[in-house]
Amino acid sequence: MQTSTFTIENLQTKVNRNDEAFMVSGLGDEAVMMNLATGDFLGLNPVAADIWELTAQQVTIEYLIEQLLEKYDIDAEVCTTETLAYLQEMQKENMLIIGG
Repeated sequence: MQTSTFTIENLQTKVNRNDEAFMVSGLGDEAVMMNLATGDFLGLNPVAADIWELTAQQVTIEYLIEQLLEKYDIDAEVCTTETLAYLQEMQKENMLIIGG
């Protein structure tokens, strides 16, 4: 698996979720998902669940951050830093497809 490091310099990178690898069920504003390859379960808090929903189709990281900034009362720098870190985690868990 190719690993990318997400940084402020590559906010135009396009990403989308790896639907084929997970079964997902919503629980209010959160979600629980099962990795179909490993059988592992993951819980998604409301922000992570929003990121999962926003990446249903391929989007740029910049677009993803803009959507989160519109929804949540958070500093832009903090949002960017935390979103990039979470995308790293998503990629490690095979939850993310990196594209063009």
